[in-house]
Amino acid sequence: MSVGFLVATLIVSGIAANEQGKLNALSFLVMPLDGEMFIKRPWTLLTHLFVNIKFLSGLFSLITLFFFGKMFADFVGMHRLWPVFLYSGICGAVLAFSASLIVYGLHPPKGLRC
Repeated sequence: MSVGFLVATLIVSGIAANEQGKLNALSFLVMPLDGEMFIKRPWTLLTHLFVNIKFLSGLFSLITLFFFGKMFADFVGMHRLWPVFLYSGICGAVLAFSASLIVYGLHPPKGLRC
């Protein structure tokens, strides 16, 4: 299962890398840091966890997960792994959104995303 997830993530990252600058399906999955756009796409709070726009970012995230994931699962337990992943991703998104509001105010640069 983890190998399939690795391959799927790399394929999605590769598609995103080839489609930069164009409106594509991935733009509806990545969390925008613009409040107006976020209100229109609230699902991005969860979907941004599974999308990497840059191929190398996704690759290094998966390599890190491969080497440290087992150790982390042993530390927190397998039954707590997904809740920790989801909560940390949501908290990270809220912090990024808050930082965007502090730095840019209500009108961040167009296309700014988490």
